[in-house]
Amino acid sequence: MLNKFSREYLEKFIKKSLSQLKDYTKRSRNITIRTLKNALKILGLLLDSISPRIIEISGIKNPKLPFNLSTPEGAEVRMAFLSDGHNPLNPKKNLKYQAGEIESHKRIIKLCKDLFGEFSLRTEKEGKNKYQSYFPCVIGDILELSGVIRGSKIKKNPYLPKDILRGDDNIKKFAIRRSFTDEGSCRVASCALYLSRNIDISSSFPDKLKSAFPKEKCIHINSLPKNLIKLLKNKMCNLLKGELLILKSFGITPVSFRPVKFRINKSGNVTMTWQMIITERNNLKRYYKKIGFLLKNKNEKLEEIIKKYDKVDRFNDSVKAVTDLVKNKKIFTHQEFAEKIGVCPERGLFHLRRLILTRKVIKNGWNKYTLNRR
Repeated sequence: MLNKFSREYLEKFIKKSLSQLKDYTKRSRNITIRTLKNALKILGLLLDSISPRIIEISGIKNPKLPFNLSTPEGAEVRMAFLSDGHNPLNPKKNLKYQAGEIESHKRIIKLCKDLFGEFSLRTEKEGKNKYQSYFPCVIGDILELSGVIRGSKIKKNPYLPKDILRGDDNIKKFAIRRSFTDEGSCRVASCALYLSRNIDISSSFPDKLKSAFPKEKCIHINSLPKNLIKLLKNKMCNLLKGELLILKSFGITPVSFRPVKFRINKSGNVTMTWQMIITERNNLKRYYKKIGFLLKNKNEKLEEIIKKYDKVDRFNDSVKAVTDLVKNKKIFTHQEFAEKIGVCPERGLFHLRRLILTRKVIKNGWNKYTLNRR
C-alpha cells in the first residue's frame, strides 16, 4: 500500500530509509510502534484497526491491544511499580520489581501477562529475603504513559495517577491494597497500620545543617529547628497525599499524616520520610473489611490488632498505665505513656486527652503530664 508514495515522501514522513522499510515488510527487522503509527497515518488508518493482526511488540507475544490500565488490575500493577518497582531513566534497561515475598512477584507477573500478553522475564533472589524481577523494556514504556515515571521516585515525587484517584471503589481498593502490601507495615505492639514514603528535600535543607547530623542515620524530624520543620511540611509526599484521599473515600481517617524523620546520605542528598498512621478500632475494622492486604501474614497481624482492641478496656488500662508511671517519677511524656499502654504515640495522645477530660490526668507544660491526685 505504501508503494504508491515516492521514496522521498516516505523517508520524510515515516523518518526511515527505504531499505529499512523493506526490512520491515520482509519481517527481517521488528518495526517500532512509532514507525508503525507514522506509516498508518499516511494511509489514513488507526492503530486499533490492525491491532488483532499484530503478533508481537518488542518481546510481548500476542499483545492484548489496545492496552487498558484504567482497570482494577491495571491500577494495582501501576501502584506496585510506584511502590516496590523501578522504571529506569534509560528506556533500554529492564523494568524492575523488588519485594521480599515471592507471592507478590507471582501476582504482579500474572497481572502483567493478563494485561499485556506473553513475555519472558527472570526473577532472581537477592540476599536472604529479597527477590527482584526483570520485565521487558516495552512494559516500562507502557507504564510511563500511564503515570509510572522514569527514574528516582524519591527525587521526582510523582503524583497518584488521576484515573486511579477518580476511579470507582474497586479501582481504588486494588490500588491502595497494593500500596499497603508493598510499603505498609502492620504493628501489633502499637495497634496501628503505617504507610511510609520518602521524598528528596535536598534543595530545601540548609547546607550548614548537614554537618550537624550524622550521615546514613535516620533522625527524628523534631531535631530540626521549628521554622525549618514548618517549611518541610509544605514539601508533601504527593503519592501519600493521594493515598490519604483514597482512604478517606472509604471512611477511614488516619490519626496522623506528617513527616517523621530525615536521613542524610553519603552523597549529601537528604531524604525525608512522610508517614500515615491508621489506628482506632473502627478505622482498623473498616480497613480490614473494605481493603485488607494481599499477604496472609499481614492480614493475620491486622486480625490480632483488632482482637487486642476488642479484649481490653482502654480507659481502665490507661489509668493503670498512668498510675504505674508516676510511681517512678511524677512527670511523664505522651510517648512514655503510649509505650506503657502498648499503642503508637499518636494513639497514646488520644487516650491521654480522654484522661484529661475526665480529670484523671493534668497537663504540666509542653508534653508533660502527671496524675491528678485531687
